[in-house]
Amino acid sequence: GTPNCQINVQIEYPGHRAVRFSGKNWSRPWDAYLPRSNRVLRMERQLARGWMIGRLLVLQVGSEVYGISPLNAEGHRGARLLWPPNGQAIDTLGDRSNQMLSFQSRVIPKRIGFPQQPAKRMSEFGHFATEVGPVQASYFCIQQKGMLVAYETLTGKEIWRRYDLPQAAICLGDEERVVTIDQQHGVVKILSALDGHQIDELRFSSPRDSTLFTAGVHALEIQGGRDDRPLILDWINYPNGESIWKREWKAGAIPFKLDGRQFGVVSSAGIVEFIATDSGKTVSRYELKLPEQFSKIVCSVGEQDCLVIFSQPVEDAKILNATPQAGSTRRELVNGPIISFDRKSGQILWESKLENAVFPLHQPVDLPVFLTAGSRFSEEIMDNRAPGSRIQLFNRQTGERLYKADSLGPVSKYNISGNLKTGLVTLVTRTAIVEADFSPKEPTSDSQEKETPK
Repeated sequence: GTPNCQINVQIEYPGHRAVRFSGKNWSRPWDAYLPRSNRVLRMERQLARGWMIGRLLVLQVGSEVYGISPLNAEGHRGARLLWPPNGQAIDTLGDRSNQMLSFQSRVIPKRIGFPQQPAKRMSEFGHFATEVGPVQASYFCIQQKGMLVAYETLTGKEIWRRYDLPQAAICLGDEERVVTIDQQHGVVKILSALDGHQIDELRFSSPRDSTLFTAGVHALEIQGGRDDRPLILDWINYPNGESIWKREWKAGAIPFKLDGRQFGVVSSAGIVEFIATDSGKTVSRYELKLPEQFSKIVCSVGEQDCLVIFSQPVEDAKILNATPQAGSTRRELVNGPIISFDRKSGQILWESKLENAVFPLHQPVDLPVFLTAGSRFSEEIMDNRAPGSRIQLFNRQTGERLYKADSLGPVSKYNISGNLKTGLVTLVTRTAIVEADFSPKEPTSDSQEKETPK
């Protein structure tokens, strides 16, 4: 889901053909279908990601890229595939056959405050094999067989390509420029987004994998923060190589991801700061009672809030036994305090705790709920009576738990949707339909949720 367009996007697993759209402004979800593909990476979970540009979804599935319009011209439900044309493909692997493919892996270092990124696939020639980006309103780029190829976002037609892409290149861009970064040789090239010609070239020195996140042609670079070294964060404008701002915190401070417009920093003393990305200024500051040590910081961004979990290691053996299924780059194992912050003011809305749970990073952004859902395997392999998964539904406005259920199924599959007019949020699992009523009304003693056996 994305807070900017109020549309949630899901993709069918394991087939990765059906793309489902939903949102609180529509009474029920609707689907679009991708063409069949024999690509070996088609069903790779970590290679399903999308960018919403206005009313256009640029969707990467495996090594292929598609353009989908979720709505018709009147703004009603009616998804359709815009590009590529039937029989054609936009593929980061180009025309290489599956039999000729050979990948190496480049592991991305794990950072406590940022979701673990999957290992990047590299070709035998040292180039990224499945990279898409930058994605802008007028163009998007893919890395293909050592080339950088730009396409028109609206039509999917190729605009230009360059044949001099360095190995393991990082590519950034805004509406006017594309930036390629060669970390191995310290070279930054600035290209025209219009036709790909080179505008400028700069030299720089930056450690590999020092980038926390990027926005347009800017990047937040990190130094220190470990081994008793102070934490230094530097917001860099790559087209001119200049630092827009730089700040320093005492050793032990940890940066963490929020919504891009802001990010957070928590000190070893439990002081949490929200920092404006463009200026580096502190927006809000709180002193919280947090665990002395935590293994990760997990964030979920909603329309009006940010949920931040300061997690200690999970201690539930049933969850740890199911780690290959439950723990991934899309789901985080969490155990610790969860705090809701207002996105505009940074004020604390509520505090609670999630104990030994599996937290999906892709929560419905337009609904007043969040979920935990994950597999749970018994310590006794032959114990078929133990629950195989657990799902919980929470009120995002208060942190109150609305529903909890254990299932004998090993995988916690569910679907959630809501309707702005009725105020109902509906959770559908394998065994139940759960409705939570958020419509404006006088407080009553009746429970907000009800469960209907399927």
